[in-house]
Amino acid sequence: MTWNAWLFEAKSIQGYLFSSGRLRDIVGGSELVESLTGELLDDVLEAMQEREAITFSRRAGGAIYALSEEPGPLRRLADLWALAVQQHAPGLRFETGSGTGQTPLEAFDAARNEMQGQGGRLRPERPATPPVATRSRRTGGAAVAWDNKDGPVDAATRARKRHADASRAGLVNRIGPAGADLGWRNWPLDLEKDFPFRGEDRTVALLHADGNGFGQLLRNARRAADRDPERFPDLFTQLSAAISRTTESAVQTAVAEVLLSEQDERGMLPARPIVVGGDDITFLVRADLALPFLQRFASAFEAASRDALADLAQAGITGKDLPEALTVGAGCVFMRASQPFSMAHELAEDLTDHAKRDGKAADPVVSTVAFHRVTTALAGDYDAVLARELTDTWEGVRYRQTLGAYAIGPAAGRELPKLEDLMGLQEVMERPAMAGGAARELLTLIGMDPSQAAIRYRRWRQVARRDPEQRPVLDDFDSYMKRLVPDFEPDSSELPFGSGTEERKTPLGDVLALKAVGSRRGRVGQGQHERREETA
Repeated sequence: MTWNAWLFEAKSIQGYLFSSGRLRDIVGGSELVESLTGELLDDVLEAMQEREAITFSRRAGGAIYALSEEPGPLRRLADLWALAVQQHAPGLRFETGSGTGQTPLEAFDAARNEMQGQGGRLRPERPATPPVATRSRRTGGAAVAWDNKDGPVDAATRARKRHADASRAGLVNRIGPAGADLGWRNWPLDLEKDFPFRGEDRTVALLHADGNGFGQLLRNARRAADRDPERFPDLFTQLSAAISRTTESAVQTAVAEVLLSEQDERGMLPARPIVVGGDDITFLVRADLALPFLQRFASAFEAASRDALADLAQAGITGKDLPEALTVGAGCVFMRASQPFSMAHELAEDLTDHAKRDGKAADPVVSTVAFHRVTTALAGDYDAVLARELTDTWEGVRYRQTLGAYAIGPAAGRELPKLEDLMGLQEVMERPAMAGGAARELLTLIGMDPSQAAIRYRRWRQVARRDPEQRPVLDDFDSYMKRLVPDFEPDSSELPFGSGTEERKTPLGDVLALKAVGSRRGRVGQGQHERREETA
């Protein structure tokens, strides 16, 4: 028997969502992409009247894997789908591939090879843009309509705006905790009018988290399909569903335990989901709640993945190379609400890559987060941010004001500094007995003259050791520094940095970033009454 396969994958989804930089357009783009594999695909199949002839091993997260014993239905689907997507989501990049084989797996492999062979081939955009065309001020695309707020808008932005209305709240309906009765009215669409900030603080965090271990799961599913090629559609359907359930369940837990108690009097939540698909999420969250949200998400993700892996093992997707639980790597960008999201998401993804790399280097692999507070012009490259903003070089030694990635979640081991310890150090440095500007002054001095910074640091320690009120603070400071920087020696280190001949690191810059955005362990679960008193 000959099998036929047709694959579709949307590409550069994050760039498509964030291109205009306006929250309402980002939300609309998110719902638009969400609708591709749901509402739009259903409409196309209904128009074809060949739904029963096609089997889907995946239809989620901007991807469709379709199989059929007859070539005709897939050929007609491919032709109609290309037209539908370009009309429904103009400007969205995508790749497709078709193939045949004696088994569903062989057909899939052939289609995958054809799709990969396209190599990111760009399709011409419509409408074409002549030199005299009016362009969108936000994207530079050819204008096709006029918006009362943004003026001329391109076709892609117009499509995103159309999907920002309440009737298309598919994403938010998937992530509401059971019994919470959350709907589209509870999630802000406008940062200026809707978002429940704390007083005058307009700082938000753009979060991106991506699961570790999904690639290994795919390889193991592939091995299971090699043993029984006819089971390929069912195996990949089960895998896709298990990962989606794990991610959505973890998001629901984080929403319930971190965000629900922070609703304002209108019921508005201090966050907005951008992407929740497969094993990754992108969220906009009020800055003080961002790291608690990520901590709870990581813990819930690991817990839910244990059940998912057990279910997949029963289906035959197993192996000694699989962990007991899946972990996540996350990036967090703290920024003012007025700064452009289009550049922040690039930095968030780069931070995620750094966090995942450090998390995978640990044994066992742990959930991690890397964060940065934007205080200058945004840059998409975190290495450039490290070199330009967080590193001072003196006499051939680099003094770095961050430890980079921190371990989060229940599997946090000893190889990486823990976010929980960083928050503990932050609490110590916020005590009244601690000199409020000591850390900032110290880091400033290091950039000018480390020898003067060492004198200032030793003097602070001498004063604190003699003062009965400051001595406990100094002891706690030393305790957390030892946990975060194992080679830190309280009595012999001339600066609160780790040792090293070429590079030395300190968590003090990270502490200052958390202090600036008001993040702390005690924020989770704070009710409306306490928050109103705080901002009164």
